[in-house]
Amino acid sequence: MVAPLHIQKEITTGLKINEIYNEDCLIGMHKIKDNSISLILCDLPYGTTQNKWDCILPLNDYIKIEIKIKNKMKEMCLNKEDYKIYCFDNNINSNQFKINWDKNSKLGLWSHYNRIIKDNGAIVLFGAQPFTSKLINSNIKNFKYDWTWSKTKGTGHLNAKRQPLRDKEDILVFYKQQCKYNPQFSKGKAYDGAARAGKKHQTSSYGEHGQFREKNDGKRYPRQILKFDIVGRGSLHPTQKPVDLLEYLIKTYTDENEVVLDNCMGVGSTAIGCINTNRSFLGFELSKDYFDISQQRISDAMGK
Repeated sequence: MVAPLHIQKEITTGLKINEIYNEDCLIGMHKIKDNSISLILCDLPYGTTQNKWDCILPLNDYIKIEIKIKNKMKEMCLNKEDYKIYCFDNNINSNQFKINWDKNSKLGLWSHYNRIIKDNGAIVLFGAQPFTSKLINSNIKNFKYDWTWSKTKGTGHLNAKRQPLRDKEDILVFYKQQCKYNPQFSKGKAYDGAARAGKKHQTSSYGEHGQFREKNDGKRYPRQILKFDIVGRGSLHPTQKPVDLLEYLIKTYTDENEVVLDNCMGVGSTAIGCINTNRSFLGFELSKDYFDISQQRISDAMGK
C-alpha cells in the first residue's frame, strides 16, 4: 500500500505516508503541512490509570515549569490561563509573564490539529469522564456532537460495589465547518406511508416545512450509540480499540485514498482500519514496545 506521490508531497515535510513514527507527536506534527489531513482519529491518553504512558497531553498551548511538591521538584505543563495564575501567586509581574510566555511557550494539540486538518475535515477523539469534559472544554468552539461506543462487556470490576461497571466510551467530534459525513446505513424494513396532508407545517424546533411523503427503502440512518465488541482476550494494549469500530469512523468521515492521522497510534489499530478501507494513514507512537507491535501488525495486514 503506497500513497500516490502527489499525496505524499501535499501532506508532509520529511515524513512518509503509510508510516508510523516512534517519536513525540508534539514534535512530529510540526512536519505535517497546513490543511492537509482529512481526518484525525485518535485515542488520546485519558489520565485515569497508573500506566506510565497514561498522561494527558497538553491540549492547548503551554509552558513547562518546575514546581516543588512535597519537597520534590516536579515538571508541569501549564496553559496560558493557569500560568497567569501561577505568575500572580508567585509575584511575577505581567511584563515578565508576557516575556516568559512569548519566549518559552509551546504548541499544544489543538494548535497542531487546527493547522493540519482540512477545512472540511473532522477531528474524532475517544474519551471517558472526567477526561471527556476536559477535552470538550479545551475547544468548546469546535465541538459539535458525540457518539457513544456501547461495549459488550463492562470493566472496572474492582469498583463494582461502589459504582456501576463501565460499559461505554465517548467519541467526540470536532470540526471548523461542516465536515465530510458519509452515514453508514443499517438495514431495516422498507415502508411507504401516506403523504402528510394539509398546509405547510410549523414546528418550534425546526421552523416551517412543506408536505412530504413517508417512504423508506429500508435504509436506516445511524444513531449515536454504536455497538461493537471489545477486543477482549488477546489484546495487545490496555485501551486497544476494535478495528471494526475504527473502520466505521474512518468510512464515516473520509473517502477512499484520503489520509488519516492518529498521533497516539498505540499498536496500530487505526492503521489497520485504514488499510482495510483503502485509506492512507500517518501516525506517531512514543512507546518503543507498542511501536514495534504496530510495525508487525501493519506488515501482516499488508501481506509483507
